[in-house]
Amino acid sequence: MSSEVTICSVITPFHTKLMVINYQLISLLNGSTSYPLKIVYNEEFFLTTSRKQLRVQIKKGKDYFKIIRGRRKIPKSGNQNKLLDCLPQNSIFDGPSLEHAFTRALETADKSGLTGFESELRALKSLASYHHALGIETAIEKVKTRFVVLIDPDFYVIQADWLNRIVSHMKQKKLAVFGAPWNPRWYQKFRDFPCTHLMIIDREKLRITDDIALPDLIGGGPKFISRFWMERAEEWNRARVFRSRSLVHHPWQALKEEWLQRRTIAASRDTGFKMRGLCQQLGLAFESLTPVFDPEVEGFDPPTVSPIQIHPLVQLLLPEDRVYLPKRSVSYSRSGFKEQGFPNFRGIGWEEFMWHNEPFAFHVRGERRKVSGRDFLYLRNGLQTILGRQGLSPLPDVGPGEEDEYSIPLGLIESPKGLMQLGRSSA
Repeated sequence: MSSEVTICSVITPFHTKLMVINYQLISLLNGSTSYPLKIVYNEEFFLTTSRKQLRVQIKKGKDYFKIIRGRRKIPKSGNQNKLLDCLPQNSIFDGPSLEHAFTRALETADKSGLTGFESELRALKSLASYHHALGIETAIEKVKTRFVVLIDPDFYVIQADWLNRIVSHMKQKKLAVFGAPWNPRWYQKFRDFPCTHLMIIDREKLRITDDIALPDLIGGGPKFISRFWMERAEEWNRARVFRSRSLVHHPWQALKEEWLQRRTIAASRDTGFKMRGLCQQLGLAFESLTPVFDPEVEGFDPPTVSPIQIHPLVQLLLPEDRVYLPKRSVSYSRSGFKEQGFPNFRGIGWEEFMWHNEPFAFHVRGERRKVSGRDFLYLRNGLQTILGRQGLSPLPDVGPGEEDEYSIPLGLIESPKGLMQLGRSSA
């Protein structure tokens, strides 16, 4: 099986420790088989700031590359090199530069007809996504095997022998692609198709061409976030009842912004949308894991959807491409890890995925919190609990990483209610 599968990932200095833990977990759960590993290391990185901040800085006449250079690197240290040494030799490759990623993003802006300030602003806003996608393409170019596994460093599969089982399943079902879809809470993302958080591709069925991983976040799809409905959703969360005078007094504004916002449902052309379109065009089969999502508990992102907007009657009357919550019952599950006695990662804002009604994987969410030592504590304790249930030895401690020395005070978990029972669960 190892001769058929290559594992690919893209990391930055902030993701190195996460990748080391993931590599250890993959090795432990899939036996002693050695799978080829291709890791693209984006030493340069860009922490997306707000549109308002970028607009102010660019309008002041500042060179946007000065903005990027001010945010792009963490000084290398002994700890970072030690973490990289924990990964197999000859498995790490240099990623593309931010300047190259910015140029490619601007090219898509030109194709969409955008020029000048607006194209530069949108390119900066989506720069991290383009940089990551180009890293994926760099990794894929080095793959020689039939199957390629794209996995984020912060996406953890927890079932034993999952690589062998998924490949066998794909062969049996004649699938071109298998993996984890976007969680329905991200209502602007494409639906019912794997994204690159976890995507297994049969290269004999889906021919991977240049630029197939690149998104189109600058010109593709309508873009609108309703401030009116964001305030209504906030009112509901505070009062648990809908008593909005604004809705009664401004019905036309409510309807207009609702219509504009519903046009953005599943319209975002994020990384993977080209693969989805190609599979549909060629009639190739694909399959997704089941994300765990309870809209009444977790809410949507952007937070512009109140319960009245997902009322059953609204769901019934509108077509699939105009409803925030997917109509197909298999598109998501309200029951997840907690209900089966596993650590409740949803309780700290992470995402869970099921396969055949069993806990299969979780995704560490909160990009700006991943440098938090508290998150690493939750991650380690959660994994040790799960491995203990399977009678497996715990993962070794990889020690401090770059995120410990160069932490960014961007906020930790406010309410870690999900993992409070970990010690009791592992007993």
